[in-house]
Amino acid sequence: MKRIGLGIPFFLVTFFLFSETLVFDPFNSQNLWSSSRAGVYLDSAGRRTLGLADTQYEFTDETDLLLHFNSTGNSIYQGDYQLLASDVLLQEELRALGNGAGLFTEMSRGMVLEPGRESMFQPGTHVGAFTIEFWLYTASPKEGATVLAWQGSSWTGSEPLFQLVSARVVNRRLVWQLENFFVRGDSDTEDPGFIGLPVRIGQRRDLVPRRWTHHLLRFDPQRSILEYLVDGLTEDIQYITHNGTQGGDPFIPYVGELSEPALSLGYNLNGVLDEFRVSRRWVEEPVERGVSQVSGYVQFARQDLYYPGAQIVAIDQALSEPGLTEVRTSWILSDFIEQPHPADPRWRLANDTQGFREDRGRYLYLMSEFLPDGIGTNRPGVREIRITYNEELPPPAPTRVRAESVEDGIELTWDRVIRGNPEGYIVYFGERPNEYFGESAVLGASPLDVGDRTHIKITGLDPGRVYYFRVGSYNYSNNPLRGEHIPLRFSAEVAARPIR
Repeated sequence: MKRIGLGIPFFLVTFFLFSETLVFDPFNSQNLWSSSRAGVYLDSAGRRTLGLADTQYEFTDETDLLLHFNSTGNSIYQGDYQLLASDVLLQEELRALGNGAGLFTEMSRGMVLEPGRESMFQPGTHVGAFTIEFWLYTASPKEGATVLAWQGSSWTGSEPLFQLVSARVVNRRLVWQLENFFVRGDSDTEDPGFIGLPVRIGQRRDLVPRRWTHHLLRFDPQRSILEYLVDGLTEDIQYITHNGTQGGDPFIPYVGELSEPALSLGYNLNGVLDEFRVSRRWVEEPVERGVSQVSGYVQFARQDLYYPGAQIVAIDQALSEPGLTEVRTSWILSDFIEQPHPADPRWRLANDTQGFREDRGRYLYLMSEFLPDGIGTNRPGVREIRITYNEELPPPAPTRVRAESVEDGIELTWDRVIRGNPEGYIVYFGERPNEYFGESAVLGASPLDVGDRTHIKITGLDPGRVYYFRVGSYNYSNNPLRGEHIPLRFSAEVAARPIR
């Protein structure tokens, strides 16, 4: 953020104001607090813009694992998993959805995730319906490259039953192998009839180099159907029954109780993955590529304007609003360090001139909301926000301060301060020059807030001592209740001794 002082103080009857401008950089990560469905992109003129992101998956109650691979915003993964190892580069140049994707090299060891107790791959889990899907981009499909790999095991009476779920490149096609992942019988009772089913399902067409493709594997236990789709088209479909027919005895997915708690992604992949999602349901329609048709927002970090009395004069923006899209930037001025919720009723729109006149505060909070137009290709965004505001400077020091000795005390008077919209005055006193730690006054210890009065009688002082005084004035900006960091401007020191 760059502060540009215009250097032109100007005076009204009671105000002492100084105009400043903030040139706000929305691309600086330190200026970002939170966001939803927002990201950085290049507009039609090739300019960096922060705005509505590409559509991407949302984490719901039926989502087991979700990896956006975004370079900013969301965490790298969501779900009941722990990241054990990660050899992936998050980048923005190649992406299918959102504002980033994960690049895995030919030598990459990929990502390793440990399933938690509530995850689908937790040992001993009877899975039910599920869907595994992702976007894949590869320049040259490498034989044996792995998108997904999991190994497990269970008992079949007295012998182990080894399990495997993998998606690998075989002869330039992606092939799923689900070895004994579908079982029949009861492993808990060492049922001798507990058996697994070997399943192999894959593409009928070769992977197309240098093009994003969407891969989806889904299972419906009610119909015992396992289906594999690429870009929404069925590549293979199988009945998971003992004889592979609709009327056969069904097998169900089961994560063996002796399974290794590890899920591996992208080993030696030599490609890019995006929006990897595991769901505990049959996903009917995957998210399509394009600009999100749900509004997004960015909430920026608070900006310290230093003076609590600051007031907005104007908010100018460099926006991109193609078609019927819209950017709504809102603001809040507050004297408190907080983080307003996006639904906070105090938010005012950038063109709210009434708010400019009414609101004041030290801290500025900004939020930009990005509204789509339903077309799916137009993207609203903001490139720069420029805020002009007035600082209410502290009032000048009181002048012509006079100290008159009276019985048992001192009477102080001073001229009322005209400039700077003073709200009150503070009197400091002590028994040594420039040391104002007096404690014996009836009104209390130094300093004394006397409100907007221009005279005060301080009693209870020791008549045998000389007391030294200074008076300071304050307005909204340096009122001690809200602006202790802004020093008062003090009068010249005066001194007097109380009369016996």
